[in-house]
Amino acid sequence: LGSQLFLAMSTVNPAAVAECIYDIVKGKSFDWLKNEFDGDGRRNVVWALEKLCFAKESYEKAVQVLAKLAIAENENYGNNATAQLNQLFHVQLAGTEVDLTQRFNTLKKLVDLGDAYLVIALRCISEAFRNGQFVKMGGAEKFGFENKKDYAPKSYKEIYDYWYDCRDLLISLMTTKPSSVN
Repeated sequence: LGSQLFLAMSTVNPAAVAECIYDIVKGKSFDWLKNEFDGDGRRNVVWALEKLCFAKESYEKAVQVLAKLAIAENENYGNNATAQLNQLFHVQLAGTEVDLTQRFNTLKKLVDLGDAYLVIALRCISEAFRNGQFVKMGGAEKFGFENKKDYAPKSYKEIYDYWYDCRDLLISLMTTKPSSVN
């Protein structure tokens, strides 16, 4: 029932809902999230996080929660936490109104969260390099009477800068944590 409330409220007050979900999930272990947090409750929270990642004001907290759920993934759906997280780093149809610079900064934060987040961060970097076949289901962009828009890069330079930053981060990780990257 609480997860349905999060889902319903995610379009009304995204920042407050993201903060609340973040506060709840940050204290949970990966094992608990994988073994105890499943079914309709988890599904509703992932759908709420999809909306929360779309909005600028709730993006940061929502991405951190989504990453933690992706590490403790226990769903096989095409729109599970892992797939939703990966999509956020596409250059087109990413499912967020957040620009590429902020998304790159998110990648750096995921890497800085520690080794548990490294595999997820590497998958996201891989998705950042995707250059075609972007597909997104609609719905997360609807906030009451307002329809938000997916961020669209303003120039090829912006895309190339994003890719160069991701490349440099990957090179840095191969230098500092070679066994983790292989």
